[in-house]
Amino acid sequence: LQLREPGEIISMNGIGEGDENDILFLASVRDAKGNNKALGSVNYENLSITWVKRDNKRSNPTTSILPFEENQLAWGVQANNYSEIVRTDTSLLQSQSVFVQIPGSSAVQAKSLFAQPQNEMMIFGEANFNTGRKIFFFNTSTGLKGTFAEEGNITLNNAHKVEGAYLLCGAAEIGLAENNTFQKDFLLIKTDDSGREMFRKSFGSSNNEELFDAFIIENRIYAVGSTSFGGVNTLL
Repeated sequence: LQLREPGEIISMNGIGEGDENDILFLASVRDAKGNNKALGSVNYENLSITWVKRDNKRSNPTTSILPFEENQLAWGVQANNYSEIVRTDTSLLQSQSVFVQIPGSSAVQAKSLFAQPQNEMMIFGEANFNTGRKIFFFNTSTGLKGTFAEEGNITLNNAHKVEGAYLLCGAAEIGLAENNTFQKDFLLIKTDDSGREMFRKSFGSSNNEELFDAFIIENRIYAVGSTSFGGVNTLL
């Protein structure tokens, strides 16, 4: 099944279960007016497509769909200097937004959403500061928010809830004083259920390295990433 609209460019950003025979999807739709976020529905019996919600805020989805209890859905949207978390029921008749702002940041992008009790969320993402890009967390239940500091720019590539905690992975950009350049190191961060940091570790060799996913099984962290050897990226 291909999504096509005359004069528009569509890219898929996330999928989730809808009602009965429907699959919900998030998309970025670019036309002459700019970038729009869109929520659509595909019936997997007859493959019919219904655009159930479109927004002309010229903003793109940044997260996958998060299903809640009581038929609730949520997803993240890139705005100007904040990130918007759109929440709606599966009938799409009612919706509300949570606006994520991090003090001192010039741009905020939510990247991972996790459900918490009473339809609250844990939000992880990236925020830009004068000193570089940091990973942030925001617990909507407690209002607790903060950043994980590293030198230079850091990147969040994935996050998982494991064993009552959260495991984040990505890359930390390290400055090399001897030639005024930068290199990427592996980055792992583990937080408790409230978002408070339990440990943070950046490590690597003299090559550019980055983790794309990580998971905890029986107290061991398994991760997949890349490192550059002679310009070639190698999975680890």
